[in-house]
Amino acid sequence: MKTLRVFATCCIDGANYRGAFVQNFPVNMAKVETFYKTKYRQYPDNEGIPAIRFMGLNHAEFYWVYPDERTRDDDYKYILDNFSL
Repeated sequence: MKTLRVFATCCIDGANYRGAFVQNFPVNMAKVETFYKTKYRQYPDNEGIPAIRFMGLNHAEFYWVYPDERTRDDDYKYILDNFSL
């Protein structure tokens, strides 16, 4: 019997942004409608750091943040390979 994975976990716990640690929590992929590569930004700098944005049911949004694009891209590929239909 094959087990279906539902929760995706980030390869890192989080990243520092603007002097604060941003935590990466597990995401229930059954509740995610779409996800894509982006930057996590906050006013006033709006420069941001690499991230994956998850858009869920009822317009909920979650971010995984990364210190560099290569780590983000590796996680993005992992999600595509293991959770996409």
